[in-house]
Amino acid sequence: MSEQVQTPTAQTQTPSIKNKRRRIIAYLLAALTVLALLCAAFIFSTVYCSIDGVRYNGYFGTSVIGARNNLKAAKIRPFSNCTALTSISLPSGIKNIDNKVFSGCTALKGITIPSSVTTIGEGAFCQCLKLTEIAIPQKVTKIEPYTFARCKRLVSVNLPGEVNCIGDSAFYRCKALTKIAIPASVTVIEGGAFSHCSSLSSVTIPDGTESIGQEAFSECSNLKTVSLSSQTQIEENTFPPNVKITKRSTSQQPKP
Repeated sequence: MSEQVQTPTAQTQTPSIKNKRRRIIAYLLAALTVLALLCAAFIFSTVYCSIDGVRYNGYFGTSVIGARNNLKAAKIRPFSNCTALTSISLPSGIKNIDNKVFSGCTALKGITIPSSVTTIGEGAFCQCLKLTEIAIPQKVTKIEPYTFARCKRLVSVNLPGEVNCIGDSAFYRCKALTKIAIPASVTVIEGGAFSHCSSLSSVTIPDGTESIGQEAFSECSNLKTVSLSSQTQIEENTFPPNVKITKRSTSQQPKP
């Protein structure tokens, strides 16, 4: 009499399959948990900003006040994309603000820059969406490219009398900027410097300005009048097509 081989039925297979599925799900959950912990560790290791050995928490809106006076520069983008940072007071003695240090600080409303600062780097305040005004120290001689680009609520900027160049796209898309006093020391306004500043209504360019770059004031939809020296060189599409341009002789002085 031959033995009958009993084949496993669907009922006997089900518990084994369910156990395998549970183990797979458990492994996946464990892997996701580890990944989440690693991500959290990375994020919280980077939201703390360090200046001269002093750490500041940018995601929770802490202001920077009272770092040691031997600080020479704010470097390596320590506050870039700190989206809850609302105000900053930099210590006296600092000389340089590095490239993109405060870029993407979308909640930043105010900053105090000490008179010791001589250089503000490229894109340093780019996309600080709530920044409304800023006073630039007298020792700064150039507004670097994209320094205040996309600061859409920036209404007032005090340019020091030593500035000789306004860089490429320095005030690009500063849509709330209604007026800008360009110092007599400025010799070059680079391309796109005030492009898309849609609230600007008039601009007076000093006699000493030698050149204005391509599309420097393009898409300034509210710009009606421009006064400049007849000696100033203008590149292609520097101003919107319907702007009234008054060219002064070198003997004429621009009105303050």
